[in-house]
Parts: sequence; C-alpha cells; structure tokens
Amino acid sequence: MHLSKWFKQLTLLVSMLMMCTLSVFGYVEIVQQDDSYFVTDTAKVLDASTEEYIVSKNQILNETSGASIVIVTVDLLNADITDYAYTIFNEWELGDETVNNGILLLVSIGDQDYYCMLGRGLENKIQIDDLQTILDEELEPDFALGNYQQGIRKVFDALYQHCVHLYNVDENAMNSSADTTPVFSVVSNIMTVMRIMMIVFVVVTILMILFASSYRRRTVVRRPYRPLTPPPPPVYSNPPRYHRPVYTHRPSYPSSTRPLSRPSAHSSSRPSGMGSFSSRPSSSRSSFSPRSGGSTRGAGAGRKR
Repeated sequence: MHLSKWFKQLTLLVSMLMMCTLSVFGYVEIVQQDDSYFVTDTAKVLDASTEEYIVSKNQILNETSGASIVIVTVDLLNADITDYAYTIFNEWELGDETVNNGILLLVSIGDQDYYCMLGRGLENKIQIDDLQTILDEELEPDFALGNYQQGIRKVFDALYQHCVHLYNVDENAMNSSADTTPVFSVVSNIMTVMRIMMIVFVVVTILMILFASSYRRRTVVRRPYRPLTPPPPPVYSNPPRYHRPVYTHRPSYPSSTRPLSRPSAHSSSRPSGMGSFSSRPSSSRSSFSPRSGGSTRGAGAGRKR
C-alpha cells in the first residue's frame, strides 16, 4: 500500500520535471522543410502557380541581396505559434548567414492564427508597426473569409516590394538576364557540340590519310625499250704509235753492197752450164737493225671481199 502510493508520487514528480525541462528549453517539433526551400505548404492551401510565383521572386531577391521570404502553412500547431516560428527560423537558417535578413510567414489553418518573424538584420530596417499594418490590411480580410491563398500572396507581394526598395533590386535587369540565360546556354551548348564535331572530323581525316598512305599500291613506271647503241670510239688527243714488228731472221745488207736490181735469168753475162757465180760478191754478216722501205715477195692470204 505504501509502495504503490510512493510510486505514484515518484511518477508525478518525473512528469513535472519533464514538463519543466521542455518549457525551459522550448523544444517544439516542427514540420519537414520542402525541397523548394521558399514554400512549405503542408496545409495544402496554395496552388502550383502561386508556389512557382513565390519561388521565382525569392530567387531574384536571394541572388541580389541574400534575403528570402519563406511561407509555411500547417494544419494545426501543438505549441505556441511564436515558439514554433522561432524554431523554424533557427533550424532552417533563413536568410543570409552574415546579414541575417530572412523573413518567415507562418500560417496555422486549424488554429486560425498567423505570425510573421524577421531576421536580426531586418529588425532595424522594417518597423514592427509597419509589419503589423501589412498583416492587418493584406492578410486579415482574406484570412477571415477563408481565402488563405489570396491573403498569403498579398502579404508576400507587400514584403517583397519592401525588400526590393530596401536593397535596390532591379527586377527588369534580373528578368532580362533570366530570359537571355537559356538562350546563351543553348548557344554555348551548340558551340561546344560544333567544336567537338570539328575535332572528331579532323582526327578522322588524319587517320584516313595515314591509313591510305600506308596501304597505297606502288605504281610501276615502265620505260619504253631502247636498243643499246655501241659507245663511240675513244678520241685520243695523242694517238698511240704502233711500231712494226722486228723480224730477226731477215738478213741485213749494207747500203753499199745492196743490189739495186736483180739480174735476169737469160742475161748474157751469166756463163752457161753448171758453175758458181764468180761475179756475186760475198758479204759479211752484221748485227740486225730495223729497216724501212723494204719490199715483199707477193705471197700470202688476204680477206675475201
């Protein structure tokens, strides 16, 4: 009996401590952020065109100044709306990190409540009274009638124009650049493809030339037949001298004893009968020396013509 009573008291004490801890640290479970970052519509009160409009305007604002206007809608809150908005703002890290110029518009449909929170960088640039006036004039009438989408868009436009004047954002320049960016991207892609095609064409052409040159058949050039002509005789500036052969068996006669004419066979001075020629003088042999002006006996063989 005493143990069960003690256990109940202990359980009550622990529950009170947990509630105190949660209230001290202000822990609130929030919704999951949408991929678009600028719009998280868990209550499903915004159509696709409104979400695209809010996202496109936020992209321009964020690129120029780092500011962002985030819209969050929920069905029902299980916590104080101020703590809920504070938790979303810090966990999602809205706005620029150094300037801290984010804006959050939280709308709870089930609680019929809304809250707009500014970053520290905008607290001195947008007065709380001006922010309250925007909510009272732009959101409250439509919110009371249930036209949540129309009221949220009016508040967004008012906050967006406030930031445009605050940061001197040139929407026309941003729109023109946004319009021309796809064109330039398409042109750059076409130029890139053309460069790649040109490089491929040059490489293929070089490979074809190398392949054709390596397997090209050699053509044989046949020269016409020309008969070989004998070479011309050599021309000597000093023609060689040919000497007659030396005949060692022919006798040499002294010029004083050489007979001028041969006597006839029927000469009257020759004695008749057998006998020696007493009138032929005897000559003595001498050493042989070449002669010139000799005669021939008429015998021999010649070339037939």
